[in-house]
Amino acid sequence: MTDDDLHFEEAMFDGLARAPESLELPLHHSVFVGAVIVSFFAVTAMFARVGYLNIVRGDFYVARAAGNVSKETVLPAQRGVIVDRSGTPLVRNEPIFSVFLNVPEFLKKDPEARLTFIERLREILPSDELQGDIGDIVAGVDLERQLQLLLEQGVSVETAIALKGLNDPAVEIANDYRRNYLYGSAFAHLLGYTGIGDVGRAIQGKDGLEAFYDALLRGNDGYERVMRDVHGNVLEKRVSVEPAPGDTLHTTIDAELQQYFYDRMRQGLRELGRSAGSGIILNPKTGEILSLVNLPSYDDNLFTLSGKNSEKSRLLRDVAHPLFNRAVSGVYSPGSTIKPMMALAGLHEGVVDPTSSVFSSGVLELANPYDPAHPSKFLDWKAHGWVNLYSALARSSNIYFYVLGGGFGDKKGLGVARIESYWRNFGFADRTGVDLPGEASGIFYGPAEHERRTGRPWRIGDTYNVSIGQGDMMVTPLRLISFIGAIGAGGHQKQPYLMEEIRNAKGEAVEVAHPHDIRDFSDFVSEIHEVQQGMNAAVQKDYGTAHLLSSLPLSVAGKTGSAQIQNNTKVNAFFVGYAPAEDPEIAMLVLIEDAKEGSLNTIPIAKDVLQWYYENRMAAGKK
Repeated sequence: MTDDDLHFEEAMFDGLARAPESLELPLHHSVFVGAVIVSFFAVTAMFARVGYLNIVRGDFYVARAAGNVSKETVLPAQRGVIVDRSGTPLVRNEPIFSVFLNVPEFLKKDPEARLTFIERLREILPSDELQGDIGDIVAGVDLERQLQLLLEQGVSVETAIALKGLNDPAVEIANDYRRNYLYGSAFAHLLGYTGIGDVGRAIQGKDGLEAFYDALLRGNDGYERVMRDVHGNVLEKRVSVEPAPGDTLHTTIDAELQQYFYDRMRQGLRELGRSAGSGIILNPKTGEILSLVNLPSYDDNLFTLSGKNSEKSRLLRDVAHPLFNRAVSGVYSPGSTIKPMMALAGLHEGVVDPTSSVFSSGVLELANPYDPAHPSKFLDWKAHGWVNLYSALARSSNIYFYVLGGGFGDKKGLGVARIESYWRNFGFADRTGVDLPGEASGIFYGPAEHERRTGRPWRIGDTYNVSIGQGDMMVTPLRLISFIGAIGAGGHQKQPYLMEEIRNAKGEAVEVAHPHDIRDFSDFVSEIHEVQQGMNAAVQKDYGTAHLLSSLPLSVAGKTGSAQIQNNTKVNAFFVGYAPAEDPEIAMLVLIEDAKEGSLNTIPIAKDVLQWYYENRMAAGKK
């Protein structure tokens, strides 16, 4: 055989035959175990993902697939109306045009087309949503939850026509509505306002009754499905879900009384050169709030449309806090209006009786162990001479209540522990539970908290201060008048409320108010009777601090108060009372912040409002 006869196969196999015996090495069993584990987890993850997409997210992806040929448009439900106690509407819905960006259509455009589109939109529509970079405009849109971005509400007919003229599916003009608050600033803190929700076009309550009863007022939006062909041409429009209007909220508010009280408060503040105050009128037998006034106020219509405006921005920055609901969220030192509570406690504990007297020379002096030449002095607002419980309430004697609260000489007072106990037992530290957002709790800083906050121990002077409603105690106006109303009603403190009933579109009551006690002072009946006489004397006696009200055609029981604030540089003035004194229909509070002449500033306002109530409600037979 020659070399030419040698073939590749022969050489190959011949070489293999002459090779040393090969050795096979088996793989370690851990390799197989690892492969099985990896395979198991891979298959498990695959099936889990398939299950998640088909079961958990199946409806979503079915909807997305349907969205390629159809689009659902929201048909906004008409928000429920709010009416006063006589059925007078306080707010109504007004039809408007709203402009939306159809985000999927916008994203279909190439970058150059998007820029041109936005520039054309900006020429017609100066919307806040169209400011900034193009990417920022749609960056916050969650396409899994919404396909449209609200650009502007309440555009003019001319603007709507100009936008329609673009003939671009990326912009949509929709029929919409806005809330029109018919009485503006007089009702702002009661009604609150609405705004666009976080997702889609839903209108949500943002403050006041609009927020508290939002779930019942908002109704349920409907949907219209628009079918398109592959070219985007509309084939059919069909309402898939009809919108269901919201329920009607019937309130306890007396609209005419509210408007008059607000106007009279505003006039009184203007005459004093002041801007802040609050007023409340409620029925002490039921808890119905007839009027709740706050000043300064604002026009809640400013907040009903999207976008920004200079007036809205000013309100948010205003140091006078016009958006703040002073009546339910503000806490104030009550001043002498706390003396009826002190009187109840002193009588119930046997510290005083109605006829025991204290002499007021105008100043109470306590020996100063650290500086005997300079005794501590606690002032009355004037010298009253000998006063008992009735005249001390009528004259608002501070020295009488210093002695009742902290004691003096051989007279033992309640002491701070019992004062705080009665404060809490009468509910001053608690919220009333009124159906408005943001209600605050009362505050009482006892000795331990006082020392922690100030770094000095509690002294007898601190007890004297809280005995006349100064210092380390504060209360909301609503809780204060609720307590005073309970005195007039014989000891039953009703929960204040604004919702009388809620009716659905068929006129059926779906929710009705159930007046109930939040405190029961029935074991104070005899003490309440004595305090009532002192509050009657504050009006009927010529020395009473509210004697100006004695000329009214209805009987009034009342109490005035002045609370010094900001290191005694300012005074908040109060009047609290109820009428008719023998069988009260209303309890009333007037608060003026930074008053010029203390409690005297509140009486003319209270008198005019009580006169109005007598003429327009009691004499007219209206309730």
